[in-house]
Amino acid sequence: MTSNRVMVNSSDMFLERVWISVVATFALAAITWGQTPTLPKIEPKLLQADLQIARKALEEGHSGMYRYTPKPELDRAFDSANKKLTQPMDALEFLRVLAPVVADIKCGHTSVRPPKQISEAVNQTIALFPFGVAIVDGKVYVTREYEPNEQKLAGLEIRKINGAEIDSILATMLAATPGDADSQTVRPWRVADDFNLDLYDLAGIKSPFTVEFLDSKTGKNRTLQFSGGPYPDLQKIAEKRYPQDAEPKDSVSLKFIDENMLMNGGSFSTTCEFLSNLHDRKRAIFVGEEAGGGYFGNTSGPTVRVTLPNTEVHIIIPLRTYYLAVKDGIPNRSILPDYEVKQSINDILSDNDTVMFRAIELARK
Repeated sequence: MTSNRVMVNSSDMFLERVWISVVATFALAAITWGQTPTLPKIEPKLLQADLQIARKALEEGHSGMYRYTPKPELDRAFDSANKKLTQPMDALEFLRVLAPVVADIKCGHTSVRPPKQISEAVNQTIALFPFGVAIVDGKVYVTREYEPNEQKLAGLEIRKINGAEIDSILATMLAATPGDADSQTVRPWRVADDFNLDLYDLAGIKSPFTVEFLDSKTGKNRTLQFSGGPYPDLQKIAEKRYPQDAEPKDSVSLKFIDENMLMNGGSFSTTCEFLSNLHDRKRAIFVGEEAGGGYFGNTSGPTVRVTLPNTEVHIIIPLRTYYLAVKDGIPNRSILPDYEVKQSINDILSDNDTVMFRAIELARK
C-alpha cells in the first residue's frame, strides 16, 4: 500500500526508491560474490579477554581436559598464546592462535570454529582450493580435481602453495587439528579430509592459488595457477566427475563373517570403543593403520558451544568423559594393528584396497 501511494503521489520519490533498491541490490551482490567478509581488527585487551573466557570454559566444562596433557603443560600453552595477543587481530588471526592450544588437549571431540559469518561464507562464496588430497608418509598428493577444466593432475605431489612450502603448511594444520591422545593417524587423516577448508581457516592462504607440483615419474616441477571456487561449485563438479565418491543411497545389513577388523585414522569415537573392547578381549585381528580414537575412552557425549563475545569464535566442548574397562592398550595411543598395511598414492588413485585384500588373505589362512 505504501508503495502505491508513492507511485501516485510522487514519481520523484518512486524513482529515488527504485535507485536505492538498485544500489542495494548491487551491494548485496558484491557481498554475495565477494570472496570473504571484511573482518574488523580487534584490540589486544579484547582478544586476551576472549582467550581467558575460552580457558575458563574449558577448565570448568571439559571433564577430560588433563587426561593426556598435564595441567602445567596446558597452562604454559595458554600463557604462551596470551603473549602473542599484543597487536590487533581479526577473528581468524585469533583463531589461529587459539586452535593449537585447544588441540594440545588432545581431544578429538573438542574444536574451535570460525565466526558464523566466516563459516557461511566458506560454505557459499569464498573461493576454495580446488583439489582433494591424500597425505601419504608426510607428503601431500592430489587425488581429486575440482576445477572446471580437468588437467589430469591426480598423483602429483604438492610442494608449494602461493610460495609457502607444503611442509610448513602441513605443520600449521596438524598443530591446530584436534585428535585423541597421540594417535599418529588421526590428525593427518582429518587434515587431508578438510584440506581446502583448513588452507583458508588455519593457513590463511586464499585464491588465486599458485601451486608447485612435483611429478615423481619425471622428477620435474610444474607451477600452475588456479582460481578455485565456492564450495557449491566444487561440489557440483565432484558429483559429476567422481560419482563413485557418492555415499550409497541404499542401506545394507552387515553380518560378521570373520574376526578381522579394518581400521585407519578415520576410525574414531564409538568405533574405537568397539575396537578397544575387541582388542582387549583378543576377539579379533586388526589390519590397517593405527586407529584415531583413544584406546581407553574419550570425552564426548553432550556438548556446549561457547561463543566468545569479542571475536565470535566458537569452541565446542564435550561434557562427558568415558573410561573403558580395558587394560591391554598403550597409554596415550589408539588401537595398533596386528598387521600394518599402508595405502600408497597409487593404491588410492587406482582404488586398490590393499587393506581389504590383506584382511581377506588372512581370513583364508
